[in-house]
Amino acid sequence: MSNLTELLPAGGGGKNVNFVASGTITSGKPVILNSAGTVTEVSGSSVLNGTASNFLSANGAYSAVAYDTTRNQGLVVYRDNNAAIKGRIITVDSSNNITYGTETTIHTASNTSDTTAVFDSTHLRYVVMFRDQNTYGQARTLTPSGTGSNATFTVGNASYFPVSASNNIRATFLDSCFDPDTGQVIVAFADTSNSNHFYISVGKDSFGVVQWGTAVAVDTNGACSSFSVTYDTTANKVLALWELDGTSGKAVVGTVTTGTIGSFGTVVNYTSNPYRPGAAYNVDNNCFLILFRNDAGSNYLNAIGAKVDGSDNSVVFGTTVVITSEYSESYPQGVTYSTAIDKFTAAYYLAAGYQYRNFSVSSAATPVVTLETAVTFPSSSDGIYANYYDPDEDAVVFTWRGVGGPWVAQAITPGSTNLSATSFIGIADADIANAASGSVTIKGGINKTVTGLTANQNYYVQNDGTLNTATSAVNYDIANASYTQAFSVSAQVTFPSGVAFNPTGTKMFVVDNTGDDVNEYTLSTGFDVSTASFVDSFSVNAQQAAPMSVAFNTDGTKMYIVGETEDTVAQYALSTGFDVSSASFTQAFSIAAQETEAQGITFNPTGTKMFIVGDTGNDIGEYTLSSGFDVSTASFVDSFSFATQSTQPKEAVFNTSGTEMFMLARDGSIVYKYTLSSGFDVSTASYASVSFDVSAQENSPQGLAFSADGSKMYVCGDSGDDVNQYATTSTATNSTTVLAGRALSSTSINLDYTT
Repeated sequence: MSNLTELLPAGGGGKNVNFVASGTITSGKPVILNSAGTVTEVSGSSVLNGTASNFLSANGAYSAVAYDTTRNQGLVVYRDNNAAIKGRIITVDSSNNITYGTETTIHTASNTSDTTAVFDSTHLRYVVMFRDQNTYGQARTLTPSGTGSNATFTVGNASYFPVSASNNIRATFLDSCFDPDTGQVIVAFADTSNSNHFYISVGKDSFGVVQWGTAVAVDTNGACSSFSVTYDTTANKVLALWELDGTSGKAVVGTVTTGTIGSFGTVVNYTSNPYRPGAAYNVDNNCFLILFRNDAGSNYLNAIGAKVDGSDNSVVFGTTVVITSEYSESYPQGVTYSTAIDKFTAAYYLAAGYQYRNFSVSSAATPVVTLETAVTFPSSSDGIYANYYDPDEDAVVFTWRGVGGPWVAQAITPGSTNLSATSFIGIADADIANAASGSVTIKGGINKTVTGLTANQNYYVQNDGTLNTATSAVNYDIANASYTQAFSVSAQVTFPSGVAFNPTGTKMFVVDNTGDDVNEYTLSTGFDVSTASFVDSFSVNAQQAAPMSVAFNTDGTKMYIVGETEDTVAQYALSTGFDVSSASFTQAFSIAAQETEAQGITFNPTGTKMFIVGDTGNDIGEYTLSSGFDVSTASFVDSFSFATQSTQPKEAVFNTSGTEMFMLARDGSIVYKYTLSSGFDVSTASYASVSFDVSAQENSPQGLAFSADGSKMYVCGDSGDDVNQYATTSTATNSTTVLAGRALSSTSINLDYTT
């Protein structure tokens, strides 16, 4: 970016510089500077909060919403204080203010509950579903008419979830979505007359009455609840999520046909003990965002990305992200996708109050969730229940129970922009076509006499024009790692050969090669080994006489052990996630054809790839699993040799994207870094010429692990019988440095008084 080194005198402005455009740029628009030296027009929207208003003045419950894409109107349905199901049409104006249509009764009875609603874009009607006074699953069509305060709807005749030979289905925990490809409604529910097993039914509007097909059993293994069903309009598939027996989060992909749903893929676990998952689909990059409260993880709110493969009805989940390490009083509500900003928005409740935030989910094969800054909800509330996106006004309409009892709606534009604290550069002087060169007026300048600034310090311009010295964190940085502390396991372990953690770092597991067991420790502060205390141990002697390494699936309901003598991967089932006392052996997978002295085991986040480190070939072997975390489906793919760096590799660990791999070598007591051009594909690995020596703490290292975010590294070994903790975070900046008296080029300046 040499064109930025001679811009304009101090305190000035107005210097014109030519840049290459990335994307089309309109004259007079502000632009940002990209890392490649190109410029891009500032895009996105600012926050706009409409006025909160009551749609129900008295206590009610169970609000649900839907959006009419043809009339640019929304619907809110709810149970009033007399347990009647009612609804109103919602219209949002350009200032995000709401106009309610006429309140209309949908169903009058007591003991109604569990409302859900969709818009049928084929028949241009809403379909509302709920549990009626007899606990039957009931549906009504709503035909809208009128506009603004005169908007109303006509209620169709009742229909009941599929009628068996003798009675209607008793339903609870309802959720629904709409399949525009077949013009059918999909409803998920627990059948209370059948042990709360999970069923899905498909219904079609026939002259204002929903005709239901056969109810299909999705999960009959226990009591199911907390349903979420979302339709993938690209793959033309349904993604269903549910909680089984209050212990595990399940997911499956299904194909909708006329009158039914079938062709289910394999049911997979995506987490343990989720409470009320909520999901939305991004049609622009074909991915889902799922939010849930993790009751197995301190009741923290979690987010995870997902992607459906329409060819085989499989689903791939990314790495779970903790939204906030703060106890949540309620479950996340109202996950929606905004086409204007290409982001998801969700609201939730913490001890500090209600918040909403935007989320991005990458389009990678393994989706990655990125969190934006949380925003405090602008109005007092006592439980957010649902929301929908209004693309006509680029607004999210939230509904909630207000403090003291009224039910309220508010339209908010949750602004999001590509503008950052270090990116603004100036204003385009003319239209610039994509990839063409054009003139930009550089804004800003600073004089060296400005007080309060430090010489030879880099400063960065924030969105409000102020200067800040903030830098960004770089994790998995072993080149700059530093030792912090150690935790002794000698009271339980005589030969520590492997170490692993649960995703939150509140549990640590140490393998004892001599004792043939896995030892569980609890940490009162996640990933801080100084807070560890012993809990229990589990013997693996019957399967592995000299165990070396342990790994778990994402929710801790499966455990895997490899060792030096058995030439197998032993798989165990844990009835309680990450509780080794609940483990039982299930199966073994032979690796003898590739490795006879296994030292380490790890998986990619979805369990579709398994990696074995061994001394036989001084390499890491890659296996693919057709069913995630099921070793019986494993097949060998390829291997990568560590022999140039080590003849005693002990463990290998990947970063979350699989683009970096770290190998622990006993010879030399060194951690080596490798880069992979294709994530989790060891055939693309190459040594990065980066290493870290741990011999000062451990001269016979055996096990290696990182914290979930890569900010901490852990090494265990048999010379110290302890787990050593290292800091692996450093800071980095990407801004151009210019001399005092020059313009703020890429919004960064270094004050150099000597020049």
